[in-house]
Amino acid sequence: MRANSVVREPQIQAFWEEKGVYQKLSRNNPGEVYTLHDGPPYANGDLHMGHALNKILKDIVNRHQLLQVWRAEQALLIT
Repeated sequence: MRANSVVREPQIQAFWEEKGVYQKLSRNNPGEVYTLHDGPPYANGDLHMGHALNKILKDIVNRHQLLQVWRAEQALLIT
């Protein structure tokens, strides 16, 4: 049995988006709002793996807070 994640992952993401699963989880949490501020893009050099790691770690923290009964939001600071 193959997972075939290349095909299944977009289907699962579309299902979650269609059903608003993430929004329902966040909205129903009785805790305080937890906001993770994500700053502007890096302007002082080329992109490297550290940039990806930074985004991944912030996403992990945000999702962890959502599961800890916070109403997690990620504020993107775009300049």
